[in-house]
Amino acid sequence: MFASDYLTVGNIYTRKELQRQFQIKDATINTGVFRPSGYDSIWLFITELKPKDRPQLHDKLEGETLYWDGQPTGRTDKLIIHHQTQGLELLVFYRHHKDEFPGAGFKYEGRFNYISHEGSEPAHFILKKQSLSLEEIVTKDIEALLIEEDIKTIYQAGKTMPTLVNTYERNPKLRTEAVKLHGTRCQICGFSFAETYGELGKDYIEAHHLQPIASYQNQEEVDPQEEMVVVCANCHRMLHRNPEKPLMPEILQSIVVSRKQKVEEDE
Repeated sequence: MFASDYLTVGNIYTRKELQRQFQIKDATINTGVFRPSGYDSIWLFITELKPKDRPQLHDKLEGETLYWDGQPTGRTDKLIIHHQTQGLELLVFYRHHKDEFPGAGFKYEGRFNYISHEGSEPAHFILKKQSLSLEEIVTKDIEALLIEEDIKTIYQAGKTMPTLVNTYERNPKLRTEAVKLHGTRCQICGFSFAETYGELGKDYIEAHHLQPIASYQNQEEVDPQEEMVVVCANCHRMLHRNPEKPLMPEILQSIVVSRKQKVEEDE
């Protein structure tokens, strides 16, 4: 069982909160490297700027790469080096200084993998943040949209949900397949989230059902190749501007093209 299943990347956790959440009584949670009982996990608690009375180890998180000095005695070095072969996940809790977050908390950065190390006592480690799979990215994007719209997450396209109006959620597997087939560039206006927002926009795009899923009478098979297109958020909203009669993508595309031509002519 992995502790990461019960943690949210980007959230702030204090050691006391983690003790309560995972029912931890082991005092070694107050050290830099901790193994929670009952979980296949290793927790790293890292403070970049150390108090003057502590060993001045050199730790730095740069993007998705963590440069981290292990324990001065090297006691847990082998555990870190072989964590993958032992089936253990490596979770990083990070802060720049002790008072960065309330309650001396840490920001949970997610799962990391061992890449290399050199030296000893302390060993100088390089760890890399574990990338999410495309399906995991898509699922998280859908969850974010559902939270924004204040609806529950259920996973079956075309399944009616008991809300004030009949709402049909998106199936992340369908959306993932649509992205694999059509890519992440808007098929209407050509917009790319990655080109505009860099790493933040990588692999992000929205999926549009050519047949409005609210019109499904029962759960139906959907062919992502023929029945779905990928679109940016703006074009997606325009397709649904009239909820009773959504635009066909080719019609909106012709509008976009004609507007661009008019702007160029006016210039």
